[in-house]
Amino acid sequence: MNNTKKIATSVLLASALLVTSATTSASFNNEELKERKMEAQEEYKKEKNELRKEYKEMRKEKNEFVKKAREEMKGNLKEFNNEYRKELRNEFKNLDKELKKELKNFKKSFDNERKELVKQLKDENISFEEKLEIQKKLEELRVKKYQELKEKLSGNDNALKLLEKRKEVFENNKELREEISEKRKEFRKKRVEVISKYKMLIIKKVWNRIDKMSEDKLKKLNERIDKMYDKIDINNKLSEQKRNRILSLLEWLKEAINEKLKMLENESSDVLEDVLNEVE
Repeated sequence: MNNTKKIATSVLLASALLVTSATTSASFNNEELKERKMEAQEEYKKEKNELRKEYKEMRKEKNEFVKKAREEMKGNLKEFNNEYRKELRNEFKNLDKELKKELKNFKKSFDNERKELVKQLKDENISFEEKLEIQKKLEELRVKKYQELKEKLSGNDNALKLLEKRKEVFENNKELREEISEKRKEFRKKRVEVISKYKMLIIKKVWNRIDKMSEDKLKKLNERIDKMYDKIDINNKLSEQKRNRILSLLEWLKEAINEKLKMLENESSDVLEDVLNEVE
């Protein structure tokens, strides 16, 4: 399986898949070509480092925002507990046994339903849209259970007052959660832009290498990609998301190679046509 991991890593880097075409000793002795190659490599490194720096700064800013919002949420809950938790416990103690038992079962039911949704939310293979749908269900569950709890406590004014206080904390924290969600959406949007720039940088580098390869080497590389595609496709140790990313990259690489092969074929046809025209 170490072999497969190496393969996956090399695919993600893209350019490592390519087999460099044979270079003549004359080209190695050509100082001008060497210099141009070094300049191109330096330019690539510079652009790559700038994109990495941009991404790291974006992620740092997002993480700091999320951390601050979470600390505020914890502070809101702590403030409520310091002020009302003791009173809330005393209120619960004074309830009759039947209602206590009913409330315990009610809490257990709510916890089970909530845990199931949270479990689904933590699934790495679900899409962002599916996560939003689960979050919506969580919110609907909270609203539904809150209304049911109010009905169970009807007639107990002090308990309802404390419940409203707790609801205020929840609403404040809900706003903070929504701010976190918006910040993450903003980060994801910017991340897509940075990744697109990075992909274009890799594509440019990879295409430059493909463009210099002979027809024979391009065909051999195509065969290697087909074999690698089959191995990755049945590799269950990779997450579905990662596997799809690698397979997409392999598909793009095949498209680029096939495009170059078509160009070579067209060039050959053009040469043949020119020769035939001369005969006429």
